[in-house]
Amino acid sequence: MVEKAISILGKDAIKLLLIDRGYLDAAALYKLKHSYGIDFIIPGEERLHAIQDAIALTKLAKHQFVEMKKGVFVAGCPDIGSYSSYGDEKGNRGTINVLLVKDHNTNYTDDPDRIFSYLTSLPMKLGAKKLEDLQALYDIYRAYKKRWVIENNAFKELSEHWNLTKKPGGKFNTICCHLYFTLAAYNLVLLFKSSYGSRFVSMSLSTFREKALKTADMVIVYAGELFAVFPLTEFMKLVKTGPPLVGPIE
Repeated sequence: MVEKAISILGKDAIKLLLIDRGYLDAAALYKLKHSYGIDFIIPGEERLHAIQDAIALTKLAKHQFVEMKKGVFVAGCPDIGSYSSYGDEKGNRGTINVLLVKDHNTNYTDDPDRIFSYLTSLPMKLGAKKLEDLQALYDIYRAYKKRWVIENNAFKELSEHWNLTKKPGGKFNTICCHLYFTLAAYNLVLLFKSSYGSRFVSMSLSTFREKALKTADMVIVYAGELFAVFPLTEFMKLVKTGPPLVGPIE
């Protein structure tokens, strides 16, 4: 897939890949960096010797976690050599950098001492204490969090709210039209959300409706050339009937 993207976009078009843990493959990561020149960030696994060695390093006084932001502690462990399969079929081997994070602000876990680990090719310094070095570590952590925006507010939203994965038919042209029009409509809504400010862009469609529009369900009642707009609950009171007895209103 990377080779196809490079052939279309050009060699230097892709600078950084944020990769799901499910694609953790040392040889593939090595090829990304050393064959294509593409940096990567990917969550680690506790079973990996490289992660275990990095955590062991933080037990030393000069390599302990440092609080970069309120409640966010980081530790950088560069040039870890125990990721033994990080190499190519010719026997070339490389070292990898490990970022360790304790985030007391996350809702992902109830354990404040839970360590989140990331394997990366991005540069870092061992025992970082200077502000610019700590900022580099924090930027790696913050960069990977953007992947969840892509996952939740792009693919997940397109699947759940825009029915992208539901084919309207089996013909090739039908599927293409479905994809093109769905993505076009999605991008139009994204542009509309951006008009409310950057904080709305990353919101899902359902959240955006609640927080940005803040409009209750409304009913339009026509009487000849006149019309009136009522909140649904008020309309129910006017007609003196409950929700179970009310059918579709046009």
